[in-house]
Amino acid sequence: MPNEGTKAVDYCTIFPNTLENGKLIPIRGKPTFNQLTDLRKLLVQNAATIHTTLGGGQHGYSGLVVSPADYALLSNVPFQMPGLPPVDPVYPPGATQHQISAADRVHTEQWRRYNEAVAVEQALKKQLTEVIERIYLNQR
Repeated sequence: MPNEGTKAVDYCTIFPNTLENGKLIPIRGKPTFNQLTDLRKLLVQNAATIHTTLGGGQHGYSGLVVSPADYALLSNVPFQMPGLPPVDPVYPPGATQHQISAADRVHTEQWRRYNEAVAVEQALKKQLTEVIERIYLNQR
C-alpha cells in the first residue's frame, strides 16, 4: 500500500508565520496589492521551512509558491514536484533479493516524497483560502 507507515503531518501547525491554530491573520474585505504581496511572502517563508531536496534543497518547498522564473533566481536547480509513483515497485527481470529490497526502499521513498509534497501544497492552499474571503477567490 502506498500510504502504509506514513504519519499524517498537519503542516499548517508547524509553519512559523501562523497563529496557534495554524492559520494566518485573515484579510477582511477585498485584498489590496500590498496585502497580497505580504501574504505571498509569508507563504514563501512557510514553504521554505519544510526541508526537501527538491529544487536543490536550499529553499524548502518555496518552489510551490514562487514562479519557475523567480525560483531560478534562487537556485540553479529547478523545483519540480515529484510525480505520482507507480502503485507497485518495479523489479528487474530475474531480480535478486537484494535488488528487490533496494527497489522496495526506492518505491517507499518515492511515495514518502510524493505524499509530503502534496501535503505541504495542500497546507499552503488551505492557509491561503482561509485568509481571503471566498468571494475574492477564483474558485473553479
